[in-house]
Amino acid sequence: SVVGTLNATFYITGLQLEEGEVATPFEEREYVVELRRCQRYFQICYANTRGYANTAAHAMNTSIHYYSEMRAVPTAILTAGTRVNATVTIPAIDQYGSNHRIAFTAAGAGYAINEVVRILAEL
Repeated sequence: SVVGTLNATFYITGLQLEEGEVATPFEEREYVVELRRCQRYFQICYANTRGYANTAAHAMNTSIHYYSEMRAVPTAILTAGTRVNATVTIPAIDQYGSNHRIAFTAAGAGYAINEVVRILAEL
């Protein structure tokens, strides 16, 4: 008995919710199709940019390509990874990808690695 068993798990699969009073035929999508549909709303991408600058006035961009096209122009939330001699922004973003930009804070080597970029295009 699921109800009478401590820490029991009850699984429901093959369920389709319908709006209205008339049910449509059951629609079963492949995993990869459903994943792509979900990725139109939310994705987690990773960025790594490394370089060398002669002066602190230099900057570099790295492209971030999304796994699938977003449903609208998304918002990017950047979580810092490891940064040395660099500040980071996401200066350009659209439904297909964005840029990870490091601005050098001094001459010499600089990088921003293991950056996590959450891409959101919620309703």
